[in-house]
Amino acid sequence: MANHTNVSVGRNSTAFFPTTPQDMDNWTRSPDYNSSIDDQTDGFLSSSLTAKILQVCWLVPSLVLILGFNVVFIIAVVRSPSLWKQRFLLPVNLAVLDILLALVCIPSSVNNIVSESATDSAFLCLTQCGVYYGTAVCTLMTLTLMAWDRYQAICNPFHYQEVEAVRWTGIRVLAAWVWSISLSVVSVIFVPMAGVDIAHVQKSNMLCTVVDIGANRQSGIARNLQHFGGVLIVVSVAFILISYCKVYREILRLHPVGDGGVPAGGPPGNPQGGGDNHSPRRTISIHLSIFMIFMTTVCANGVIGHMITPGQTTATTSVLKRVVQLVYLTVPCFSNPMIYGFRSEEIRVAVGRLFRRPEWPNIAALIRRHRGTNQDTVQHLQTVSQLQAASQNLDVPSPRAQCAARPEGSDMAHHILITGLAALLTSLEVQAAADVTTPAGRVAGLELDVLGTTVHAFLGIPFAQPPVGERRFRRAEPMEPWDGIYNATRKPSACVQDLAFYGREDSIYSTWTPNGPISEDCLYLNVWQPTPVPTGAAVLVWIYGGSFQVGSSTLDLYDGKHLAAAERVVVVTVNYRVSTLGFLYAGTEGAPGNVGLTDQAMALKWVTQNIASFGGDPSLVTLFGESAGGISIGYLQMSSDSRDLFHRSIVQSGAMTMPFGRDSASAAYNKTVRFAGSVGCPSDKGADAIIACLMDKDGRHLVDTSVLGDISFFPVIDGSFLIENPADALKDGNFKSADLLIGSNTNEGPLFWTEDLPEFSSNTNSIITKEQFIKAIQFYFPRLNEFAVDAAVYQYTAWGHQEEEAMYRDAFDLLYGDLFAFCPDVITARAHVKQGAATYMYEFSHRASSSAWPDWMGVVHGAEMEFVFGWPQDAALGYTAEEVELSRRIMRNWANFARTGNPNNNNEATWGAFNQTDGGYTVLDTHAPRMKTGPRFASCDFWESYVKPLMAKTDALMKGQSCDPATQSDARADNKTAFWLLSLSLSNLIATYFFTLYS
Repeated sequence: MANHTNVSVGRNSTAFFPTTPQDMDNWTRSPDYNSSIDDQTDGFLSSSLTAKILQVCWLVPSLVLILGFNVVFIIAVVRSPSLWKQRFLLPVNLAVLDILLALVCIPSSVNNIVSESATDSAFLCLTQCGVYYGTAVCTLMTLTLMAWDRYQAICNPFHYQEVEAVRWTGIRVLAAWVWSISLSVVSVIFVPMAGVDIAHVQKSNMLCTVVDIGANRQSGIARNLQHFGGVLIVVSVAFILISYCKVYREILRLHPVGDGGVPAGGPPGNPQGGGDNHSPRRTISIHLSIFMIFMTTVCANGVIGHMITPGQTTATTSVLKRVVQLVYLTVPCFSNPMIYGFRSEEIRVAVGRLFRRPEWPNIAALIRRHRGTNQDTVQHLQTVSQLQAASQNLDVPSPRAQCAARPEGSDMAHHILITGLAALLTSLEVQAAADVTTPAGRVAGLELDVLGTTVHAFLGIPFAQPPVGERRFRRAEPMEPWDGIYNATRKPSACVQDLAFYGREDSIYSTWTPNGPISEDCLYLNVWQPTPVPTGAAVLVWIYGGSFQVGSSTLDLYDGKHLAAAERVVVVTVNYRVSTLGFLYAGTEGAPGNVGLTDQAMALKWVTQNIASFGGDPSLVTLFGESAGGISIGYLQMSSDSRDLFHRSIVQSGAMTMPFGRDSASAAYNKTVRFAGSVGCPSDKGADAIIACLMDKDGRHLVDTSVLGDISFFPVIDGSFLIENPADALKDGNFKSADLLIGSNTNEGPLFWTEDLPEFSSNTNSIITKEQFIKAIQFYFPRLNEFAVDAAVYQYTAWGHQEEEAMYRDAFDLLYGDLFAFCPDVITARAHVKQGAATYMYEFSHRASSSAWPDWMGVVHGAEMEFVFGWPQDAALGYTAEEVELSRRIMRNWANFARTGNPNNNNEATWGAFNQTDGGYTVLDTHAPRMKTGPRFASCDFWESYVKPLMAKTDALMKGQSCDPATQSDARADNKTAFWLLSLSLSNLIATYFFTLYS
């Protein structure tokens, strides 16, 4: 006699449901089954409707989130080669798995929503899907770690960043989840053996077929298959975990400090850098955490699928099962990118760039006057009073004011006001406030009241043909003289660049971000002329920095009016092309590379030919520049095309031997080929075909694509403009032996650390451990091998003060400053002294009262510029009296050096010259100038005379300690196995779905 349970159905009905598997099997075949379901539906319409509503309300947004989050995550990573790293490989494949799981399993859930007679085998099927998902996740994380870390840790422990096994890692991981899916082919094999009609095969979800057969007890073979599958899953998970632990132990043995090798991080300021700075310990812990999250889901899946038995089909249970099963099926699929992917700052930046709002149309750009580019261009001028009014509107806020929050759109309104006024007055042809006739043509500018005197400002004078059309990647061509009067009363457009390079527009970096229009037509310069107009005045030409990726002469920070007014020198600031449009290299006439540098050279030619008209002496041209601008000055000294166009150099935090800012010709061309492929251009048809294709692309799109792909273009040793590496040029004396003033700031590094490494933050004191100290060294200086790093730790660690919590942070500050700035300055200075040039060195060590950086960051990179350009001279900005005097002294030193080659006044000896014996540099702060020598120069000798020979010897030694032939053979065999496994898996997958859909 069958066992039954009385359950009230409807208002006056009672149905009998089986409570054993055998009864269930018989009951589902009985004619009473469907009628009982109908009765249940009628009696509990509200409950059934509630289940449907809840399921639909959950399913629709879940699908949107699953597809949206995972697709966005995958696209963001795929479009950013800098994210093609070990720690992003796993979440990308998980995202693919999430999408597949949703697309395969959710149709069955939809069937449960629309069908009231769905059997419980569908729910058991979902359990199988959960087990499959958890097993695939476990396999994924293990193979990811084994394929990446195992090979590199064992075979290449000292040259981690040089191993290129990404493609094989991808094959292994791809094989893992494809094989998991293709296991469903077993159901196809056993369906005929189980004697089940093919109609029972669920076309929406092949994985459910075997479970469906076993759940209804239709075949002993099917039941045994289920048991065998369960045992196989347990054994597989156990094997994977054992292998995982073995890899874990081996990596930690090889890297006891917790580092998985030197990351492929670039030098400071180099966007190409970065690298994977996760240690194996952290990677393993993250992977295990994710494993636990999804295994918890699998366990919950099993509880719902098995503990709620088929007989418990009350209305309450039905609602609970339907809703909860949808929850546990969908939550992992859209939570994966949130908890594992989007929490990464790099991913968030990539996604932000992916969805960055297009720039709003710049109304100011639409109504501004057309730049004079040919003899037909005649610009009309405003009246003197109108120009003076415009000049007052053109006065710009200080660097301090730039850091303050501003209402959105205020800059736009500002430009609309000025340019609208200019547009209304273009019909007036009257005498300008400032008027100069040059060999290039007549120029009209502004009169500015500065520090109680008058300065003439000539803004946006063209010095070269617009680099548009066929000229996009070519060297700058000289500007033809124009007729009429050129209206030089507005700042020019900045060259096309990534405006988000420094982060948010409202951040402290906004001082260095162009706040006006950007354009490919950008080769213009600005001139500030003191009054009364001098004769034979020294000329200071400013070249801006920005890692060769960003920058503009239009920045408010670079306004030359204070320097011109205080020192009666002629100040010039020039634009040059940056990023992709400035330094893409193909080795052809159409894209020779280094066009950003040749832009600078063309501007210097214009200055040589025309500056006398502004009162400047073309034989007293001094270049001054910061960071990449300082490096550019070194390159201009090296090149025979430009070395005769100037006479002295002032280099601020940017020696040409700094550890970034150049590529070899082969490396630069490979970047171009890779970049061409990323924008849809043929990369295998030669340089001319690549450039022809790139000519048809939008300039801003090219720059944005290079940013998204983390492909940064730099000056290249092309054999033409630059014929050798800077170190070799200095050693051989192959550079312009010009008088040199060179120096850097006390704390050059913190500005970069807080952007690159999570251990450092402007919101904390950034106290680090010894392990983090070593990690930071390896990140920024990846070429240092293990022995060199150990020597550096010994050299810079204050052994008698290890109890001081800030010791390692301060030690890294000193080490970074030496390698990044101070020692390159010393090398450059020594080479100039050897050539007989007057050479002076400085260290800027004053922390401005306006600094928004925390105290521990000190005097950061770029902190001297507001003093060089005289911002403290403006009383309205609130600088201290000592800072006003410091700025005045620095401007005087810079101007004196431009005039005489000596920064001192009237032969005063307050600033001693640099010499080969003990060096010597002057400290610039609010105290009296003073000279320093001693230990810091010894540190440079440590790197040059000790570390370099040490690395030469130990590199050769460690190369002999790489993998033995047997290990290398195993690695090759693993790769071959992965390849065939992938091929077989794909074949099985295709065969399975074709059988399911078309049988």
